[in-house]
Amino acid sequence: MPFSVSCGVKNYTDWLETPWFNHSGKYEVPLSCCNKNFHSCNGTLDSPQLLYNEGCQIKLEENLLLAVHIIIIISLVVLFLLVMSWIIVAQLVRHQPPQEYRILDQE
Repeated sequence: MPFSVSCGVKNYTDWLETPWFNHSGKYEVPLSCCNKNFHSCNGTLDSPQLLYNEGCQIKLEENLLLAVHIIIIISLVVLFLLVMSWIIVAQLVRHQPPQEYRILDQE
């Protein structure tokens, strides 16, 4: 999975509600919110098309959902293998010829 960059929880507008933004007196977000494809980005909100529009929450949800799907698939494969092994053991036990019991000391 390639590394992707995001800005804020939902998007870059989350920064507008932080004390950092209010105390800075600037009309900009951190430079980490700048899309790396646009070298002219300086974090100002005058050109929001240069900022990442996707936040961390969406990516976190996607990654967790992927992890859950992988766990479900692996669990189903393990369950299938267990059932198949039980069936094979049952077949082997069922077709095993009866053995005679004898005392080991005698010939």
